[in-house]
Amino acid sequence: DISGLPEEQQDDRIQTLLESDASQPFDLAQGPLMRAYLIRTQAEKHVFHLNLPHIITDGWSEDVLLRELSSAYRAYAVGEHPALPQLPLRYVDYAQWQRDSLAAGKFANDERYWLNVLQKPLPELNLDLDYPRPDIQTFDGAAVPATVAKDTAEALRVLAKQLDVSLYVLLLSAYFLLLHQETGDRDIVVGTAIAGRTDESLESVIGLFFNTLAVRAKLEDNDDFETLLTQVKQQCLESFEHQDYPFDMLIELIKPNRAKGRTPLFSTMFHLRKASGHLALGSLNMEPLPYRGHTVSKFDVSLAALDTDDGIQLYFEYNTRLFKGETMERWAATYAELLHALSEAAREGVTL
Repeated sequence: DISGLPEEQQDDRIQTLLESDASQPFDLAQGPLMRAYLIRTQAEKHVFHLNLPHIITDGWSEDVLLRELSSAYRAYAVGEHPALPQLPLRYVDYAQWQRDSLAAGKFANDERYWLNVLQKPLPELNLDLDYPRPDIQTFDGAAVPATVAKDTAEALRVLAKQLDVSLYVLLLSAYFLLLHQETGDRDIVVGTAIAGRTDESLESVIGLFFNTLAVRAKLEDNDDFETLLTQVKQQCLESFEHQDYPFDMLIELIKPNRAKGRTPLFSTMFHLRKASGHLALGSLNMEPLPYRGHTVSKFDVSLAALDTDDGIQLYFEYNTRLFKGETMERWAATYAELLHALSEAAREGVTL
């Protein structure tokens, strides 16, 4: 209860509480693996904070959890018992299926595919760093946001449809182009995440299902953007077909060179996620609370895109031991300009 604090101090207090909780590790052996807090700021105004470690959840699970939380709240608000759907499978069933499939050699075809795609020599992304790379990898991070305007985002969706690709493939191809412009590299590997719920019976299960995939593109001098787009589309389709092979096992299988201070296989990630509906608790008015704390970067740099009704939100997460904030601000501005140029070219019928 911080309702006794002056309003101008409450925001800082809330952010401090959130950052403090985010920095506390979870005991994976003893649990609990979920922490929830309700912060009272006024008699009828509160902040609800829910913290879960990635080992038990993913982005898809978050939507499931919030949907079921909303259903439970509405039931309790009218004195009823929540009637949540019976799950056909549990997460432990999925884990057992994966172990059994590996033991039976059912992923052999997937294994051959990844060995072919990621055959050596594997490229290293030659990023122009602001600071010398430490010998031991660090994870100090920050994020730079950018926004793709609603009209530009809609034009990109139309363009993707015209070119028979998804918005995901379009944005990923543009990211490959940005990386090429920033590094001069022609052989580039980008990591990306996939939901991993290949069976519809898993759609309502909360757990960590997503898997990491590696998409490799090779750019030539005379390639236009549509050529790159076609290559990335094909790579993505093939990768999705072989998505069941666990990424950690792939690293063990390939045994990439462990260059100093680098992650194996790739140094950058790309994500696209469709914005989910906000949490709705009965008659309460709900809105998301901005969180200022962002202190971790798992890779040298990553791009997360959120597709919303009002445009596309971009977040360039970067390692602060490698880059200055203004460098990532330039990256974000360049990428946003690139997407705008693509949308304008499409409107004018110009070859990409």
